[in-house]
Amino acid sequence: MALVLAIISILLFNLKKRKQIAVAVKEGCNDWIRPMASLCIIIGFGSVVKNTRGFEACVALLLNPSRNVYASAALSTAVVSGITASASGGIQIACSTFANTWLQSANPAILNRICSIASCSLDSLPHSGRIHSTFEICKVDLKQGYKYVFVVSVIIRAVVTVIAVILGNMGIC
Repeated sequence: MALVLAIISILLFNLKKRKQIAVAVKEGCNDWIRPMASLCIIIGFGSVVKNTRGFEACVALLLNPSRNVYASAALSTAVVSGITASASGGIQIACSTFANTWLQSANPAILNRICSIASCSLDSLPHSGRIHSTFEICKVDLKQGYKYVFVVSVIIRAVVTVIAVILGNMGIC
C-alpha cells in the first residue's frame, strides 16, 4: 500500500513532467525484457536438469556415507547449488535428499551453517540466471565480467566453506 501511495504522490507532484515519466517507465520496461527472458530460460534449464538421470546419479554419488558428514554436506550442497544455479534451491534439494543421513551424526546448527555457506559457492557459475541478469542490466558480456565474479563468488566462498568444515569438525563453527 505504501508503494502505491508513493507512486501516486510522485505522479501528482510531477504533473508537468508527465511525458518524461512516461518515457522513463517505457525505457525501464524495455531494459528489463532481455534480463527477464534470460532469467526465465535459465530457471527452465535448472528445472529440466533436476529431472534428469544424470542429476540422480550425481545425488547417489554424493550420498557416500564413508565421508566426513560436514565435508559431505558442504560438497553435496555446493554441487547441487551449482547444478541448479540456485543457492536456495541447492539447500532445499540437498537437505531434503540428504538430511536424514547427515543428522544421524552431525550437529544440526553446524550443519545449517555449513550448508548455507556452501550453497553460495557454486550457485554463481556461468549458467546462473542471476549472473546473466546482472550482466544484462550492467551491459557487460559474460566474457568481460565473469572472471571477477568467479574470484569473489566462487573461489572466496569455496575457501570459506573449507574453513567452515574444518571449524565444524572442531565443534567451533
